[in-house]
Amino acid sequence: MKFTSRLRILILLISTLGLWVCGVMLFTTAHALTVGPTLTKTFPAPGASGLPPMNTAYLTRDSNDTFKFSTFGTRMFMQAPPSNVGENTRQVVWPTTTNPTLNQQSCATWLGASSYFVQEGIALRITNAGGVTHAITVTKNIVYGVQWAFNIHYWDSSNTGSEAVGLGQWDMSKVVLNEIGNYQYMPWRVCFRAVNNVVSMKIWFPAQMKEPTWSDPNYTRSLTIPAAYSTPGYAGWYIGHIQPSNDAEYNGMETWSIP
Repeated sequence: MKFTSRLRILILLISTLGLWVCGVMLFTTAHALTVGPTLTKTFPAPGASGLPPMNTAYLTRDSNDTFKFSTFGTRMFMQAPPSNVGENTRQVVWPTTTNPTLNQQSCATWLGASSYFVQEGIALRITNAGGVTHAITVTKNIVYGVQWAFNIHYWDSSNTGSEAVGLGQWDMSKVVLNEIGNYQYMPWRVCFRAVNNVVSMKIWFPAQMKEPTWSDPNYTRSLTIPAAYSTPGYAGWYIGHIQPSNDAEYNGMETWSIP
């Protein structure tokens, strides 16, 4: 009888331990799905008080038009000089202090722009060699004023007239439009990440809410892109369609590498 009782106790202990282990594994898995992959901050450097010089490159350019980039603390101000003649110049920007990676994330807070025609965006896997620039971008749509759509493109600046390859579009109307159909006031916080051949975006409003998780279907979107575009590059940002004398401003510019 004593042996049988001890055996029952032992079996009960083993069963309890097994349930505990399973619970830990389930919690760990759920936590990983919610939080996402581990990130390593690549920009800005710890303790940095302002933005360092940035690299810039054109994706498209009207005539000899340029954008002027100025930094004020952690903010970046982008302006089209009055001497510009067009409105279809697009540029990517990335830190001079980071290295190319395959899996990466970039975020910025869009503080505002002087015109609805200005197009904010985030750029990943930027390369610039021999005067040719490649990148993957997510940008706020500006066509017909439908700014609740976000477009994903692959860029090759050497393909004059056909520089962009459309990869997809995300409908974020339920996020960026309020209950009466008006656009949410800026600032908008936007993150864009690439992990192998999957790109994902997250958008929220830091003045109104906490940052949502990457598993929140209301504020995040993902899509699979062709494997041919899974090449290393720099994580950075995008700006385009600034008309002469117009401008835009970013804050909270950060990048990470993802193992």
